[in-house]
Amino acid sequence: MNDVTDKPNKNPIILLIAIGVLLSAGLFYGMMQFAENENLFMVILTAVAVGLLAVAITKVISYYYQSKNL
Repeated sequence: MNDVTDKPNKNPIILLIAIGVLLSAGLFYGMMQFAENENLFMVILTAVAVGLLAVAITKVISYYYQSKNL
């Protein structure tokens, strides 16, 4: 029986966010390196990659919480 006060285990979410932060930091670092080398295409490409990573992490977290509430 599910109790209203039951909360899903947050350990996988914390791990996912930590991995996302590390990947985003690496992508931002690469983007700055490409900007120093004046490579506009790679700067735009890494900015898109950061955005896609953020959307993917949001979708996974949303799916995790929706599956726990069923």
